[in-house]
Amino acid sequence: MKGLSNTKINPVTRSGSTWHRVQIGPYDSKRKMNQARNVLSKNGIDSLVLSMKK
Repeated sequence: MKGLSNTKINPVTRSGSTWHRVQIGPYDSKRKMNQARNVLSKNGIDSLVLSMKK
C-alpha cells in the first residue's frame, strides 16, 4: 500500500455493492499521520481521519 505500514483492508457491502475500506495506522503523532496522508494524496487517494478511543 504505497509503502505505508499498518494497513488493514475490510470489505463492506452497501446496497448490494462491495467496497473495500482501507485503514492505515494508528499513528503516534499528527506529523506521521500527515506524512501518510500526503503520500495518499500524491497518489490520487482521498483520506479521512478517524479518532480512536484509547
